[in-house]
Amino acid sequence: MPEATTPTIPTNTIIVTNLEAPDFEKEVMLQLKAKAEQFGEVYYFAPIKSFYRVFVVYHSAFDAQRAKALLHNTTFEGTTIRVYFGQVIAFLFVLFLFVVRLMPPSPPLCFAHKPTLPSVYGLCL
Repeated sequence: MPEATTPTIPTNTIIVTNLEAPDFEKEVMLQLKAKAEQFGEVYYFAPIKSFYRVFVVYHSAFDAQRAKALLHNTTFEGTTIRVYFGQVIAFLFVLFLFVVRLMPPSPPLCFAHKPTLPSVYGLCL
């Protein structure tokens, strides 16, 4: 007997999974966005190619519920897509990855700044 799982709480975000690399081309993503817009006004559409997922944020949770109900286990570009509700933790994780990419890299191990010489412009001649 499978273990009981807690139902996910509907949010205004859905995550489309089970996509493949060719599905992330511009024309295909525009088709998926148009399909998502059939269920309500899309606030944000974010394809995450490295995770093979697309985050779709609607203005209301009701629109996301309809999209999940009607898109889950449907065929898109020859692939059966899966649709799940986005949780706040998943969104924060993606936001964290985005911020980490913007941060400059840390210096190498055992790196020490060398003292710089005083500027010549500050000296009176």
